[in-house]
Amino acid sequence: MKKYLFGIFAIALAIGFSAFTNVRKVESNSIQTTYDWYAVDLNTGLVTSATPIFDDLTEAEVISSQSCQDETGRICLAGSNSPLMVDEDVTGFPADRKIIESAAK
Repeated sequence: MKKYLFGIFAIALAIGFSAFTNVRKVESNSIQTTYDWYAVDLNTGLVTSATPIFDDLTEAEVISSQSCQDETGRICLAGSNSPLMVDEDVTGFPADRKIIESAAK
């Protein structure tokens, strides 16, 4: 019985350790965060209204539903998951939370 005890103990440990392994997190670029989108003054980069123009949309959904396209000019919309105040500066927001108007406009 003593020689079987070590084998049973090894099997029990193997089952126990395999039951508690960490799940590997796979980062995916296909997951897009939704934001509330606020109008921004083109000249100052400040929020013009505390009421969002679009609620709970991704950047791609906002770009496809209005005329301000994500190009190379000035910021026209800013996305946030928390309320923005009038005259809040959004020029430092990350690129995925800003929609830029065309420089040619």
